[in-house]
Amino acid sequence: MQVLRKALREGAFLANLDARNIEDIVERSLQNMVDRGLLDADKQDLIFNAIVDRERIISTAIGHSVAVPHAYLDELDQPLVIFVRLTHGVNLGAPDGIPTRFLFILMGPTNYAKEHLDTLTTIARVMSDEQFRYDASVAQNDEEMLTALDDFVLRTSLPTEEKPALTPKGLQSSAGEFVIPPRFPYPANFSDGLAGVPIKEKGWGFIDKEGNTVIEPRFNWIYGGFRHGVAEVLVDGKVGYINKSGEWV
Repeated sequence: MQVLRKALREGAFLANLDARNIEDIVERSLQNMVDRGLLDADKQDLIFNAIVDRERIISTAIGHSVAVPHAYLDELDQPLVIFVRLTHGVNLGAPDGIPTRFLFILMGPTNYAKEHLDTLTTIARVMSDEQFRYDASVAQNDEEMLTALDDFVLRTSLPTEEKPALTPKGLQSSAGEFVIPPRFPYPANFSDGLAGVPIKEKGWGFIDKEGNTVIEPRFNWIYGGFRHGVAEVLVDGKVGYINKSGEWV
């Protein structure tokens, strides 16, 4: 967990990367690290080739929209991590068939095997948590990602009787009055006038700013809400797009 926290504190969170294949993802992620002073430029090509060559042999997509590309090389003297959230899912051959949206790119020295396994275990544990995946999907910066990680640790490390109760979320006006009464497990994030929310146990649907259900809950997951009149959603392991009437486009 400390490896992830250290990476986020150093600014290694790349949000809303618009890339469509593993080569583009890795190249632009490494360039981002170079630009931020987190990676030496003279090692960029070496790491790129090591990661991409491995991905061409076997994908590191592990499911839950997550992949963990990695490379461990003699030329590296310390572990590095960058967390990437893609604008659109990319098919990287995940075992559950769901396109990858989140990538943890891991790098380090060749003697880092034990720590690597510990980091992989942490990533799998964190990303299997639905609330963390939601928080990670809407986080806008490193601080919000750190808050999401800290909330996960709090929720999962305390004994059951000490865990904080889940407080239902609603929508408040600028005056602090509830426009939509608190009844959702996650805050309503509106875009194009609609917000995707889990409705009881029926799945994810969409509500308007008065709390009315506009699109009935039938989705396993949503990806960031509506943009330009369409939203990306997950149903039975398949990703597609709907319009604001809930029709497939």
